[in-house]
Order: sequence, then structure tokens, then C-alpha cells
Amino acid sequence: PSLNPNGELLDTYRLLNPDDLGWTNGTANPYHTVGEPDARIDYIFSDVNPRVIPYSSKIIFQDTASPLSDHYGVLTNFLLL
Repeated sequence: PSLNPNGELLDTYRLLNPDDLGWTNGTANPYHTVGEPDARIDYIFSDVNPRVIPYSSKIIFQDTASPLSDHYGVLTNFLLL
């Protein structure tokens, strides 16, 4: 889940959902550009800090009836100690 070569930043969605690629730009969205593959373009990163702990992360704004954008969002909740 770390995208930093030193392991200092974590992709919170992949950390908490290791078996889900979490596409945020998907063909189910009517604003998605035709011909572009599904992809993950939205991220929330966190450093390794014992006082800031991500505890849930999900893809949001996936309502295909009235999408807000050509991609979905990511919501991560943190526990602050």
C-alpha cells in the first residue's frame, strides 16, 4: 500500500481494502470518457503516525443516476489519538 519508496506514505484505501482495486474512474459513470479503461485516480494518503490512524475508507458518489463528476471520490475516516 505504500507509494513512497521510503515507506512513509500509505494509500489509505488500499491499506483498508487490500482486495479491492477501488476504481474511481469507471465505465459505469455516464461522464466517463469512452475508450478509457477503468482506473483509480483518487487517493488519500497518510503518513505513518501512531496518533492518526485510518480506520475506514470507501469509494463515494457512485450514484450513476445523477453523478457529480467523471470520477468518484474516496472517503477515509481517521482516529485521532
